[in-house]
Amino acid sequence: MGSVGSVLALLIMGRMAHRFGARPIMVLGSTTMLLPIAIMPFLHAGWLYLLLNMITGFGVSTFHISINGQTIHRQNQTGLLLLPRLHGTWCVGAFSTALLAFSITPYLSLARHITSLEIILWILIMISIRRLQPTLIGPTHEADFSPQITPRAILRAFNNHRLIAIAQLFAVQIEFSDND
Repeated sequence: MGSVGSVLALLIMGRMAHRFGARPIMVLGSTTMLLPIAIMPFLHAGWLYLLLNMITGFGVSTFHISINGQTIHRQNQTGLLLLPRLHGTWCVGAFSTALLAFSITPYLSLARHITSLEIILWILIMISIRRLQPTLIGPTHEADFSPQITPRAILRAFNNHRLIAIAQLFAVQIEFSDND
């Protein structure tokens, strides 16, 4: 059910990131990604779990859209290849939290572990966003800021950046297996 929220975010949040800038969308994405997960261990109603799962999917996609857009913008400014580093860092973070969970499971309840981890992550993300504030993309005031994307342009991007596409595929697979 998280896919429903994810698809909804994919449909609308790119335009919202252009309209409002990267910072508010990053804050919205991280909050809607982490807060529902912190609440989930305390739920006893299935329908509420489904709703929070959709909100979490919305938050994950929202955060990915804003952080990827910011990274691509920064990559174009600096000329450095930053997107693979971002996804590698995300993958390392997912793997390290799985290791942390494995090591502290005998000592903490699942609910306490998840809630404390989500609060710590949210605070760290807010600190990071605040530090990045001077370099974040602001709102776009152009009438039409969406470039025309064709299937040919998408295929050409994969041909030019085959290594990046393969690295992202592997990073996503590690993240999915980590979540399983």
